[in-house]
Amino acid sequence: MILGVSVASLEHVCPSLLVWDTNFAAQAKQVKTVATQAAQLWLSKTDEQLGWQYRPPSKEGPILSGFSEPFDTWAAMMNLIDKEQWPIDCPPKNIAYFCSVFPCDYYPPQSEHQFVFQAKSQVKANLKGMLEKNMQAIWPLAYQNNEFDWSVLHGSQLSGDERLNKQYWRVNVDPSDRYVLSVAGSSKYRLATDETQFTNLFITGDWIKTGVNAGCVEAAVMAGMQTARAMVGYPQHISGEDAFAALTH
Repeated sequence: MILGVSVASLEHVCPSLLVWDTNFAAQAKQVKTVATQAAQLWLSKTDEQLGWQYRPPSKEGPILSGFSEPFDTWAAMMNLIDKEQWPIDCPPKNIAYFCSVFPCDYYPPQSEHQFVFQAKSQVKANLKGMLEKNMQAIWPLAYQNNEFDWSVLHGSQLSGDERLNKQYWRVNVDPSDRYVLSVAGSSKYRLATDETQFTNLFITGDWIKTGVNAGCVEAAVMAGMQTARAMVGYPQHISGEDAFAALTH
């Protein structure tokens, strides 16, 4: 059996296994997660047309982190336009990704069905507030008289801030969706795919011991490769898997 849910889900989907395996339980407790929020905007202007002044020789779009709350990370993703399916006569000119931690001190029981809807509504409000107040330093030409020009958002059939309704935003508060952290001292609690006490169980995801030990797609891929090797013997070598070995000897 392959258990591929994220670490925050373990107490919900397999509490009896955690009772039997204290190391597995320690992993579930010590490898922390955090709720996040994300948004994607399709835009009618390029970064330069919005006022962004720097483009490196590589032509790669900027990625900015530690900017401002409630979305502290922005990535210019114009390179994905031709990967999406748009009508030939009216594609957007630009794409912007935003993400950040979603402040959430209380996770209610499953019976509170409105919680996720309320959280997602808060993300939309955060996104609207960010455009109205925070982006002028990055996109100065997206503002007129210090007010955000909503025509910058792709979607000519709508006017004003109604264009925001055609964009994308989400909140990640469910246990399986929350971002896996690398808090100090937590790596020692991570188990490899076959290190639980259960011989017919393989755990996998960016929360197990991979040599990266961080919440990212690279760690998730390495975990999947580790699980495949434990089951069928391939691949024999996983690059970076022994990154922490020098620290343990």
